[in-house]
Amino acid sequence: MKRRPVRKSAHKSSAGGGSATSDSRMEALRRRIDALDAEIVALLNERCRVARQIGEIKRANGGALYVPEREQAVLARIRELNRGPMDDRALEAIYREIMSAALAVEGPLKIGVAGAPGSPAAEAARNHFGASAKLCYVDQPSKAVEGIRRRRWDALCMTEPDLPAACADLQAGRLRVCARVGKGICILVRNDAPQLGAERGPISGRGSADKGTT
Repeated sequence: MKRRPVRKSAHKSSAGGGSATSDSRMEALRRRIDALDAEIVALLNERCRVARQIGEIKRANGGALYVPEREQAVLARIRELNRGPMDDRALEAIYREIMSAALAVEGPLKIGVAGAPGSPAAEAARNHFGASAKLCYVDQPSKAVEGIRRRRWDALCMTEPDLPAACADLQAGRLRVCARVGKGICILVRNDAPQLGAERGPISGRGSADKGTT
């Protein structure tokens, strides 16, 4: 009795176990992602070029490099624009890095940290200000406060138990707590520099409450 020839399937299996049709669709989708990545990179660099111009205006007017109110407004706006499927917290994390890179283009962003590398204050500073910020570690809270008072950095991260070191400056209005992030970490900024552009956009407490600018 003769054996019937086995008919080959129209959907040939690939090395990865998928069909030729699904492989073709995946490649098309990956090409689409590559094209989107190219657009995103171009737009991010355009954003940084605009940020550089903003930095020039800030320097010309003696304005602060880091404006927490503007940071909060940007984060509030991207939450309003977000229609998913990306989660708000993931989008905020991405935008913190975008703002960090933009501020680094405007001028080097220096953040004082009352603590050693790896301390809670250092971890909160990196999470809040992003990878492009330069963290400056100080072991004594009083010296950290003196550093921001003398304009050595643009903001200061310190734990709430260390906050009494800044009590006199806070009461005199020279410094202010602009946010509380993480677990008991305060971010301090000076009050004497003009907050150019701070009035633009809605102010949301959610950004500082969760994590815890251009």
